[in-house]
Amino acid sequence: MKKQGVIVDYTQGNITTQLLSFAVPFMLSALLQNLYAMVDTVVVGQFVGATGLSGVSIGSQVSTFITNFILGFASGGQVLISQYVGMKDRDGLRSTLGTMFTVTGVFAIIMTVVCIVFHKGILGLMNTPDEAFEQARSYLIICACGLVFICGYNAVCAVLRGSGDSKRPFVIVAATAVTNLVLDLLFVAVLRMEAAGAAIATVISQAVSAVIAAMILYRNREEYDFDFSISGLKINAAAFKLLMKQGIPLALKSSAISLSGLFVNSFINSYGLVASAAIAVGQKLQHLPSIVTMGLFNAGGAMVGQNTGAGKTDRISKIVKNIFVICFCTFTVFGILFMCFPYFFFGLFTTDPEVLAWAPQFMKVMLVGFVADLFMCPFYTVIIGIGFASLNLVISVFDGIILRVGLGLLLGIVFDMGVIGFYLGSALAAFGTSIPSVIYYFSGHWKTYSAVKKK
Repeated sequence: MKKQGVIVDYTQGNITTQLLSFAVPFMLSALLQNLYAMVDTVVVGQFVGATGLSGVSIGSQVSTFITNFILGFASGGQVLISQYVGMKDRDGLRSTLGTMFTVTGVFAIIMTVVCIVFHKGILGLMNTPDEAFEQARSYLIICACGLVFICGYNAVCAVLRGSGDSKRPFVIVAATAVTNLVLDLLFVAVLRMEAAGAAIATVISQAVSAVIAAMILYRNREEYDFDFSISGLKINAAAFKLLMKQGIPLALKSSAISLSGLFVNSFINSYGLVASAAIAVGQKLQHLPSIVTMGLFNAGGAMVGQNTGAGKTDRISKIVKNIFVICFCTFTVFGILFMCFPYFFFGLFTTDPEVLAWAPQFMKVMLVGFVADLFMCPFYTVIIGIGFASLNLVISVFDGIILRVGLGLLLGIVFDMGVIGFYLGSALAAFGTSIPSVIYYFSGHWKTYSAVKKK
């Protein structure tokens, strides 16, 4: 494995060793990200109660939807960067960086304004419980003001991930997590600022991460031939075209999944405060296995991208096999733990007996989602890594809108399963991504596809 500064070459060497060494910092980053996301929920749940849980959950769902749309362009940039690294094309690398930073920055500013101006209508569409409306309103508006920091941090991390660097993003996330934990306790537990305090803690911690990320990239600017000047941030026409080709489908894909989640959760919120709080806890727990799978997804996607650029398809097949084995072990362990100790895991977030009563049912549904994710992670990584954005969009619309919303309505309303029906529909919808991904992989068509064409 050849290494120069922040750019790491994953087109040669032992794949298992490289995947683990690359993925572990991502896993630790995902762990910290989940922890500081959970800190908001735990602290608010313990010191504010069900109204705070519901408010933070709804506000974060909306802000996540907006963030994911913008970050579709950063994800598209990461695909291009990894392939340019594999091709050793420094000109393409440099122009992509400047264009991506400018595009994500502009979108962040626009969406901040939109979110602040239309926040009442947005929360109304979410069927926000009256008791939790002010909590959700405060959380959403404050987090919207921090969008530029969130997008800046993620744009730089997309550059680092595409370059094969996972250690520096971990350092950034560690600083963010510590800052968020301290400020959460200060603003919510000590100063009793409720959901607004949790939001302020999140924005400040994201600002810290954005500054650290920018400093890291600046210190390594020579590797990218990127000088941080105004001219360097100018949008390059060719790079913009490629970024839009990748970014628009990925942004729409993220939006489709997030929007369907908002739609489903809005129905769940209509069942009342307890149901809203229970889904908040269930979704946080469902993210725990993603500590491993998202680490593999990020590492695997970058490695697939580099090897696509280098034309080494045999290495991509080995990457997929390694990811599948690790995912199988991960979901098996979490499945056993969740089924054996449902009240313990729910009890980490709340002591409300009405919310805790939902624990066994939620855990059973999670197992269905685990099976879908087991096949999605390794094979979907290939679609992302090669940059097949249009297929990615089609799969995501099928999963995120047609199945997630359709199955939710079918099971939740038509079959009168209520909250559990909507939750089960979301779990089953994940097969809409995993099954097409498996079919596409075994078709072998990915071996001749690349987002960036060699000169």
